Amino acid sequence: LVARRMGVGWQRLESERDIIEFLFFGGPLACLVSATVGVTVLLLAGIIGPTEFAFSWWSWWIGDTLGVLIFAPLTMVFLFRAVQPWKGRQLSVAGPMLFVLIVMIGVFLGLSHWERARQFEQIEAHGKLLASALEGRFAAHQEALSALRRLIEVMPDMTFAQFEHFTQITLKDNGDLFALSFNPYVASADRAAFEHSIAGKSPFREFRISERDSRGQLVRAGVRPEYVPVAYIAPLEGNAPAIGYDIYSEPVRHDAIE
Repeated sequence: LVARRMGVGWQRLESERDIIEFLFFGGPLACLVSATVGVTVLLLAGIIGPTEFAFSWWSWWIGDTLGVLIFAPLTMVFLFRAVQPWKGRQLSVAGPMLFVLIVMIGVFLGLSHWERARQFEQIEAHGKLLASALEGRFAAHQEALSALRRLIEVMPDMTFAQFEHFTQITLKDNGDLFALSFNPYVASADRAAFEHSIAGKSPFREFRISERDSRGQLVRAGVRPEYVPVAYIAPLEGNAPAIGYDIYSEPVRHDAIE
Protein backbone atom coordinates (compact mmCIF):
# COMPACT_ATOMS: atom_id res chain seq x y z
CA LEU A 1 0.00 0.00 0.00
CA VAL A 2 2.74 2.46 0.91
CA ALA A 3 4.84 1.78 -2.19
CA ARG A 4 1.83 1.80 -4.54
CA ARG A 5 0.51 5.05 -3.11
CA MET A 6 3.75 6.95 -2.51
CA GLY A 7 6.33 5.50 -4.89
CA VAL A 8 9.78 6.21 -3.46
CA GLY A 9 8.51 9.20 -1.50
CA TRP A 10 8.19 7.09 1.65
CA GLN A 11 11.98 6.87 1.83
CA ARG A 12 12.29 10.62 2.46
CA LEU A 13 9.07 11.73 4.20
CA GLU A 14 9.80 15.40 3.67
CA SER A 15 6.21 16.72 3.80
CA GLU A 16 3.45 16.40 6.36
CA ARG A 17 1.27 14.68 3.76
CA ASP A 18 3.95 12.07 3.08
CA ILE A 19 4.31 11.39 6.79
CA ILE A 20 0.55 11.08 7.31
CA GLU A 21 0.10 8.78 4.28
CA PHE A 22 3.07 6.62 5.27
CA LEU A 23 1.81 6.09 8.82
CA PHE A 24 -1.84 5.65 7.76
CA PHE A 25 -1.31 3.10 4.98
CA GLY A 26 1.40 1.23 6.87
CA GLY A 27 -0.38 1.44 10.22
CA PRO A 28 -4.16 1.60 10.83
CA LEU A 29 -5.14 0.45 7.31
CA ALA A 30 -2.60 -2.34 6.85
CA CYS A 31 -3.15 -3.64 10.37
CA LEU A 32 -6.80 -4.37 9.55
CA VAL A 33 -5.55 -7.46 7.71
CA SER A 34 -3.65 -9.11 10.57
CA ALA A 35 -6.33 -8.33 13.18
CA THR A 36 -9.20 -9.58 11.03
CA VAL A 37 -7.49 -12.73 9.77
CA GLY A 38 -5.92 -13.58 13.11
CA VAL A 39 -9.00 -13.16 15.29
CA THR A 40 -11.21 -14.92 12.72
CA VAL A 41 -8.90 -17.94 12.83
CA LEU A 42 -9.08 -17.94 16.65
CA LEU A 43 -12.88 -17.86 16.43
CA LEU A 44 -13.08 -20.69 13.88
CA ALA A 45 -10.62 -22.75 15.93
CA GLY A 46 -12.83 -22.38 19.01
CA ILE A 47 -10.12 -20.61 21.03
CA ILE A 48 -12.38 -17.58 21.55
CA GLY A 49 -16.17 -17.28 21.47
CA PRO A 50 -18.34 -14.92 19.42
CA THR A 51 -18.76 -12.58 22.38
CA GLU A 52 -14.97 -12.16 22.62
CA PHE A 53 -14.47 -11.40 18.92
CA ALA A 54 -14.87 -7.60 19.04
CA PHE A 55 -12.64 -7.10 22.08
CA SER A 56 -9.97 -9.46 20.72
CA TRP A 57 -10.06 -7.79 17.31
CA TRP A 58 -9.74 -4.33 18.85
CA SER A 59 -6.85 -5.42 21.09
CA TRP A 60 -5.04 -7.03 18.16
CA TRP A 61 -5.58 -4.08 15.82
CA ILE A 62 -4.65 -1.36 18.31
CA GLY A 63 -1.53 -3.28 19.37
CA ASP A 64 -0.31 -3.71 15.78
CA THR A 65 -1.17 -0.12 14.86
CA LEU A 66 0.66 1.36 17.85
CA GLY A 67 3.64 -0.82 17.01
CA VAL A 68 3.77 0.61 13.49
CA LEU A 69 3.26 4.21 14.59
CA ILE A 70 6.06 3.99 17.16
CA PHE A 71 8.63 1.70 15.54
CA ALA A 72 8.28 2.66 11.87
CA PRO A 73 9.87 6.11 12.45
CA LEU A 74 12.56 4.59 14.69
CA THR A 75 13.31 1.96 12.06
CA MET A 76 13.50 4.58 9.31
CA VAL A 77 15.93 6.68 11.37
CA PHE A 78 18.13 3.60 11.86
CA LEU A 79 18.01 2.27 8.28
CA PHE A 80 18.56 5.64 6.57
CA ARG A 81 20.86 7.15 9.18
CA ALA A 82 23.57 7.80 6.54
CA VAL A 83 21.18 9.23 3.93
CA GLN A 84 19.86 12.76 3.63
CA PRO A 85 17.53 14.06 4.99
CA TRP A 86 17.62 11.42 7.78
CA LYS A 87 21.06 12.40 9.12
CA GLY A 88 19.67 15.22 11.20
CA ARG A 89 16.52 13.46 12.36
CA GLN A 90 17.95 11.21 15.05
CA LEU A 91 17.15 13.58 17.89
CA SER A 92 14.02 15.14 16.43
CA VAL A 93 12.41 11.77 15.62
CA ALA A 94 13.99 9.18 17.89
CA GLY A 95 13.64 11.25 21.06
CA PRO A 96 9.88 11.85 20.86
CA MET A 97 9.25 8.31 19.63
CA LEU A 98 11.14 6.81 22.55
CA PHE A 99 9.14 9.05 24.89
CA VAL A 100 5.91 7.89 23.29
CA LEU A 101 7.12 4.27 23.59
CA ILE A 102 7.70 4.69 27.32
CA VAL A 103 4.25 6.23 27.73
CA MET A 104 2.65 3.40 25.76
CA ILE A 105 4.42 0.80 27.91
CA GLY A 106 2.95 2.52 30.97
CA VAL A 107 -0.50 2.52 29.39
CA PHE A 108 -0.12 -1.14 28.46
CA LEU A 109 0.88 -2.11 32.00
CA GLY A 110 -2.06 -0.14 33.38
CA LEU A 111 -4.49 -1.82 31.00
CA SER A 112 -3.00 -5.23 31.83
CA HIS A 113 -3.52 -4.56 35.52
CA TRP A 114 -7.11 -3.49 34.84
CA GLU A 115 -7.73 -6.60 32.74
CA ARG A 116 -6.34 -8.89 35.47
CA ALA A 117 -8.55 -7.16 38.04
CA ARG A 118 -11.58 -7.57 35.76
CA GLN A 119 -10.84 -11.26 35.23
CA PHE A 120 -10.38 -11.76 38.98
CA GLU A 121 -13.76 -10.14 39.61
CA GLN A 122 -15.37 -12.46 37.05
CA ILE A 123 -13.74 -15.51 38.62
CA GLU A 124 -14.78 -14.37 42.10
CA ALA A 125 -18.38 -13.82 40.96
CA HIS A 126 -18.43 -17.25 39.29
CA GLY A 127 -16.97 -18.79 42.44
CA LYS A 128 -19.72 -17.27 44.58
CA LEU A 129 -22.39 -18.67 42.25
CA LEU A 130 -20.71 -22.07 42.37
CA ALA A 131 -20.43 -21.96 46.16
CA SER A 132 -24.11 -21.06 46.43
CA ALA A 133 -25.06 -23.95 44.15
CA LEU A 134 -22.90 -26.36 46.17
CA GLU A 135 -24.42 -25.18 49.44
CA GLY A 136 -27.85 -25.91 47.98
CA ARG A 137 -26.80 -29.40 46.93
CA PHE A 138 -25.18 -30.14 50.30
CA ALA A 139 -28.38 -29.05 52.04
CA ALA A 140 -30.39 -31.42 49.84
CA HIS A 141 -27.94 -34.24 50.61
CA GLN A 142 -28.18 -33.53 54.33
CA GLU A 143 -31.97 -33.68 54.17
CA ALA A 144 -31.83 -37.00 52.31
CA LEU A 145 -29.45 -38.48 54.88
CA SER A 146 -31.53 -37.20 57.79
CA ALA A 147 -34.67 -38.79 56.32
CA LEU A 148 -32.83 -42.08 55.86
CA ARG A 149 -31.59 -41.98 59.43
CA ARG A 150 -35.10 -41.43 60.79
CA LEU A 151 -36.35 -44.32 58.66
CA ILE A 152 -33.76 -46.68 60.12
CA GLU A 153 -34.59 -45.50 63.63
CA VAL A 154 -38.24 -46.52 63.22
CA MET A 155 -37.43 -49.68 61.19
CA PRO A 156 -34.21 -51.08 62.66
CA ASP A 157 -34.92 -54.57 61.27
CA MET A 158 -35.63 -53.55 57.67
CA THR A 159 -34.64 -55.90 54.86
CA PHE A 160 -32.32 -55.15 51.96
CA ALA A 161 -35.32 -54.96 49.63
CA GLN A 162 -37.00 -52.38 51.87
CA PHE A 163 -33.83 -50.31 52.05
CA GLU A 164 -33.57 -50.37 48.25
CA HIS A 165 -37.23 -49.40 47.91
CA PHE A 166 -37.06 -46.47 50.30
CA THR A 167 -33.86 -45.03 48.78
CA GLN A 168 -34.67 -45.32 45.06
CA ILE A 169 -36.71 -42.08 44.98
CA THR A 170 -33.93 -40.14 46.72
CA LEU A 171 -31.34 -41.47 44.29
CA LYS A 172 -33.59 -40.68 41.34
CA ASP A 173 -34.22 -37.11 42.50
CA ASN A 174 -30.55 -36.45 43.28
CA GLY A 175 -28.52 -37.31 40.22
CA ASP A 176 -25.27 -36.36 41.95
CA LEU A 177 -25.75 -39.12 44.54
CA PHE A 178 -24.51 -42.47 43.23
CA ALA A 179 -25.30 -44.61 46.27
CA LEU A 180 -26.69 -44.50 49.81
CA SER A 181 -25.58 -46.76 52.60
CA PHE A 182 -26.15 -47.31 56.30
CA ASN A 183 -22.91 -47.89 58.22
CA PRO A 184 -23.52 -48.52 61.93
CA TYR A 185 -20.99 -48.32 64.72
CA VAL A 186 -20.22 -51.86 65.94
CA ALA A 187 -18.14 -52.62 69.03
CA SER A 188 -15.86 -55.66 68.91
CA ALA A 189 -17.94 -57.45 71.55
CA ASP A 190 -21.06 -57.10 69.37
CA ARG A 191 -19.41 -58.16 66.11
CA ALA A 192 -20.54 -61.77 66.01
CA ALA A 193 -24.17 -60.96 66.85
CA PHE A 194 -24.21 -58.13 64.28
CA GLU A 195 -22.81 -60.31 61.50
CA HIS A 196 -25.35 -63.03 62.27
CA SER A 197 -28.23 -60.52 62.29
CA ILE A 198 -27.34 -58.97 58.91
CA ALA A 199 -26.66 -62.37 57.35
CA GLY A 200 -30.24 -63.39 58.17
CA LYS A 201 -31.56 -60.42 56.16
CA SER A 202 -29.03 -60.44 53.33
CA PRO A 203 -30.10 -61.72 49.89
CA PHE A 204 -26.69 -63.41 49.75
CA ARG A 205 -27.41 -65.32 53.01
CA GLU A 206 -24.00 -64.38 54.39
CA PHE A 207 -22.32 -61.34 55.89
CA ARG A 208 -18.91 -60.57 57.31
CA ILE A 209 -17.10 -57.40 58.26
CA SER A 210 -14.24 -57.03 55.79
CA GLU A 211 -11.25 -54.84 55.01
CA ARG A 212 -8.65 -54.62 52.25
CA ASP A 213 -5.29 -56.32 52.59
CA SER A 214 -1.96 -55.01 51.29
CA ARG A 215 -2.87 -56.20 47.78
CA GLY A 216 -6.23 -54.44 47.84
CA GLN A 217 -8.23 -57.66 48.21
CA LEU A 218 -11.26 -57.86 50.49
CA VAL A 219 -10.55 -60.13 53.48
CA ARG A 220 -12.18 -60.71 56.85
CA ALA A 221 -11.46 -57.73 59.10
CA GLY A 222 -8.97 -58.26 61.89
CA VAL A 223 -9.77 -57.88 65.55
CA ARG A 224 -10.19 -54.21 66.50
CA PRO A 225 -12.08 -52.40 69.27
CA GLU A 226 -14.64 -50.95 66.85
CA TYR A 227 -15.93 -51.15 63.28
CA VAL A 228 -18.10 -49.07 60.96
CA PRO A 229 -19.19 -51.60 58.31
CA VAL A 230 -21.56 -51.09 55.37
CA ALA A 231 -24.73 -52.86 56.52
CA TYR A 232 -27.07 -51.76 53.70
CA ILE A 233 -26.32 -50.09 50.39
CA ALA A 234 -28.44 -49.01 47.43
CA PRO A 235 -28.49 -49.55 44.59
CA LEU A 236 -27.41 -53.07 45.35
CA GLU A 237 -26.47 -53.80 41.76
CA GLY A 238 -22.82 -52.91 41.25
CA ASN A 239 -22.26 -52.18 44.94
CA ALA A 240 -22.66 -55.67 46.42
CA PRO A 241 -18.90 -56.08 47.16
CA ALA A 242 -19.13 -53.05 49.48
CA ILE A 243 -21.50 -54.84 51.85
CA GLY A 244 -19.67 -55.52 55.09
CA TYR A 245 -16.67 -53.34 54.20
CA ASP A 246 -15.37 -51.56 57.29
CA ILE A 247 -14.98 -47.96 56.15
CA TYR A 248 -13.24 -47.29 59.47
CA SER A 249 -10.29 -49.33 58.18
CA GLU A 250 -9.66 -46.89 55.32
CA PRO A 251 -7.48 -43.93 56.46
CA VAL A 252 -9.38 -41.11 54.73
CA ARG A 253 -12.80 -42.31 55.86
CA HIS A 254 -11.37 -43.05 59.31
CA ASP A 255 -10.29 -39.41 59.65
CA ALA A 256 -13.69 -38.22 58.38
CA ILE A 257 -15.52 -40.35 60.95
CA GLU A 258 -13.23 -39.15 63.75
